Amino acid sequence: MDCQFFNGNYGFYGVNGEGIVHNSSGGLRVIGNKFNGGLCGYRCDVKGPTSDSILVGNSFENHSVAGAKFTNTVNTVLTPVRWNNVVITGNQFALSQKDIVFSAISNGSGVSYWQNISISGNIFHSWVNDVSIEFHSCDGCLVSGNQFFGQTGGATCITIYNDNLTTGKVRENLSTGMLYNVINNASWEEEIYRDWETDRKSTRLNSSH
Repeated sequence: MDCQFFNGNYGFYGVNGEGIVHNSSGGLRVIGNKFNGGLCGYRCDVKGPTSDSILVGNSFENHSVAGAKFTNTVNTVLTPVRWNNVVITGNQFALSQKDIVFSAISNGSGVSYWQNISISGNIFHSWVNDVSIEFHSCDGCLVSGNQFFGQTGGATCITIYNDNLTTGKVRENLSTGMLYNVINNASWEEEIYRDWETDRKSTRLNSSH
């Protein structure tokens, strides 16, 4: 069964609170909401294969873990469990430790958990050492048309970890005041290093800075 959250205000739920926790459904639309404080504004912690998460026009601020976190706490060893189709567009993220995180417990299959991800047209405002977008176990990702602003010059736009990540592109984003555009330790296309309007450079996790 599909679910939807429109025009809500999720804030001041304590340091250990969360705005929306998504465990299962046939899909979810989160549109035009305000999230402020706590661990996560939206956390997708799925228990089996399904598809379609759409986050559009929301505001995420002051989260100690992440504005939007996609994870799984079920380790399915025999059957590859996948979540298909995530769209994150036109949102505002500010002053959280991380803004968007994709992570997953490995099922031993070598198959990426998250598949077909589009992140576009968002605005990220980060403090020192913050990470705007972090990828683990993803396949078929496109990140484009976003704006990244660093408050103190020590933050990273995108970090890509080499754990069951396959295809992905980072194209045509704008960053200002960030330390790194992309920290890339996966086999994503070399186009990841181009199409940035910025004076900052990309690097690899195992490089010397």
